[in-house]
Amino acid sequence: MSRRLLASQPAARPGVHRDLAHQPPAALRPPSAPAKSVEVDDEEPDGHAAPDAPGLEAKVAAVEALLGRGVDGVVPSPKQTGYRARILLRPGPDGRLGYTQPGSHRPAPLSSNPLARPELHALAAALGPLPGFASIELRTDGERLVVCASSTARAGNQRGRRGPEDRSTLARRLGAALDAMGEAGAAVGAAIDGRAVRGDPVLRPLVAGQRLRLGPNSFFQVNLELNALLVDAVQARVRALQPSRLLDLYGGVGNLSLGLAKEGMGLTLIESAPGAVNDAQKVAEEWGLPTSQVDLRRGDAHRYRCGDAFFDLVLLDPPRIGAGAVLSELALTRPSAMLYVSCNPHALARDLALAAAAGYAPTELVAFDMFPGTPHLELLCTLRPRA
Repeated sequence: MSRRLLASQPAARPGVHRDLAHQPPAALRPPSAPAKSVEVDDEEPDGHAAPDAPGLEAKVAAVEALLGRGVDGVVPSPKQTGYRARILLRPGPDGRLGYTQPGSHRPAPLSSNPLARPELHALAAALGPLPGFASIELRTDGERLVVCASSTARAGNQRGRRGPEDRSTLARRLGAALDAMGEAGAAVGAAIDGRAVRGDPVLRPLVAGQRLRLGPNSFFQVNLELNALLVDAVQARVRALQPSRLLDLYGGVGNLSLGLAKEGMGLTLIESAPGAVNDAQKVAEEWGLPTSQVDLRRGDAHRYRCGDAFFDLVLLDPPRIGAGAVLSELALTRPSAMLYVSCNPHALARDLALAAAAGYAPTELVAFDMFPGTPHLELLCTLRPRA
């Protein structure tokens, strides 16, 4: 029997098979120790295609081998190429934008990456040279385009140092590049170091039929079409469980949960990134959601302790390092279920052992091919109390 390919919401467990012998892909390497910040990327840092990336069947088989259980359903990406809605570019010595090859500091030309959405490729090519910036992130919600530039190096001995040119000089340079694009450039919003310098740098993606908000510093899933399927799957499971109040840890802008609050569900969301919390709060205000129903908190979800919130069902979407000891704290109040979204199967394997020690076992595991052309895979695991 083969795994069931699911177009949207995974159903009951079908049979699974293990017909591929291979070495686990890079996505299954152990998670690194947490740094000072837990805002860890969930895929290749610049969105470049990984050479010799395993296919979906190989990735799923590796997950099954690692976790010691079958995957109950697989949701393929609607797009295999041209799906990434966020790409990170760096200017070379001459200012021309390009990728950094995975695992090295060598530049790669824009034409080398088939994963980026065509509109981002077109924008990158039209911008021309942009010297003086540390990096340029191009974003889209499928309708609008935004340039999020950084004037501060992100790694090595340059961390935290301002470049030789001030923000106003860089803003003029970026504005001139967009002006040179004519009418197309006029519609592009831009921000430098998270501050708006041209137009509106906020995206409004349509998720589960609702417009969310993404400021220039807010994280979002790069595969818009598959994210919609993931959100549908999560929300369907939450509705079926009928909780009186939902806890969303590592909740970001409310990608998974805010739409449920609009339906009337009580929600507590905890997120460490201030920009993401601000985005969620503005959407809640637009929708007229009362603070008695929706509690949106800025806080470190890794520091959650039993009693910090009332809930009877929890969503977790942690960074690559996983949730760790937080699972033990959550289990103390015996929620009816924990829905765990993971971008790192190795961290999930560790966390499932912690959950088992706390009396919770996985009842369903669904794989979402969020990152075709890379070794990475998104997983949705439902944990229920053991009888």
